Amino acid sequence: MAFILAVPIGWNRARAERSAGLRTFPLVAIASCGLAQAPISVLGSGAPSQANILQGVVIGVGFIRAGAIIRQGDITTGNATAASVWVVGIMGAAVGYGLL
Repeated sequence: MAFILAVPIGWNRARAERSAGLRTFPLVAIASCGLAQAPISVLGSGAPSQANILQGVVIGVGFIRAGAIIRQGDITTGNATAASVWVVGIMGAAVGYGLL
């Protein structure tokens, strides 16, 4: 489901020839989903440490999106790509937690 939800966003970005596209967005969504699902099977869905897992997903996706922002003098590009990657990562984690 994370893949299916991320493909339209990736396709839109690839069609506009942006730096991240059809491969990046589904991969981020699937990875975030997996990072949410794996600890559930190990720790259980009610474990308090699930918040720490979600925090790790948010920070990890933050590093990826930081790489999308490019600054050249007074011009900064990649902000929309960075925000899109962050949204897809959180969307994948939400799918992993079963929150469609």
